Amino acid sequence: MIESVCIFGDSVARGVVLDEAKQRYVDSRSCFARLVAEARHIAVENFSRFGCTVTKGSRVAQRHLEDAARADYTVVEFGGNDCDYRWQQVAADPLSPHDCNTPPARFCAEYGALLQQVRRAGGRPVAFSLPPVDEQRYFDWISRGLSKDALLQFLGGVRRIYDWQAHYSDLAAETAQALNVPVVDLRGAFLSHNDYRSLLCGDGIHPNEAGHRLITQVLEDRIAQLA
Repeated sequence: MIESVCIFGDSVARGVVLDEAKQRYVDSRSCFARLVAEARHIAVENFSRFGCTVTKGSRVAQRHLEDAARADYTVVEFGGNDCDYRWQQVAADPLSPHDCNTPPARFCAEYGALLQQVRRAGGRPVAFSLPPVDEQRYFDWISRGLSKDALLQFLGGVRRIYDWQAHYSDLAAETAQALNVPVVDLRGAFLSHNDYRSLLCGDGIHPNEAGHRLITQVLEDRIAQLA
């Protein structure tokens, strides 16, 4: 029986959604962590942070390893901010090379180190794959106030956003599997939906409340398997 869970992640794990009317981000009262906690009477310590990369997340985790050790499971969810770029810099000079926030090799190394850090502390890490993005909506979101033509010069096409984020989801899953860390395939669940884009906020990247209900169902099914 699972009684407690610790979470290290970014705004997706935090339960941040876009308030479509106000066009600003807010914490959802119906995020998956709250829904699972209420349905299963599980104590959840959520240390996820908006904008968190695996580098920042590792620093957060370092301060809360005792919480991870006490929890039955520790969820680790990163990659969405790691694969992102500093779009203002890109738009200003699209023909120059630009690194994303955490280049692939460093991401794998730091993600793996974080999973091992949790395990060495006595925790039981579980990795999440990333929900897919709606590349057109995300492009429209990040290009507000910037030159779309310049961004497209760098990207080569909007589809690049989808493929690059999918690559980081794969890197996270592969790194976890290499360490025998269980992976909860959120990405597969979203892509199995007949219209996964309807599960995302207007920014094209954060799951909306319907998306969080799907994540909740995936986790409920996984918990039932462990029971």
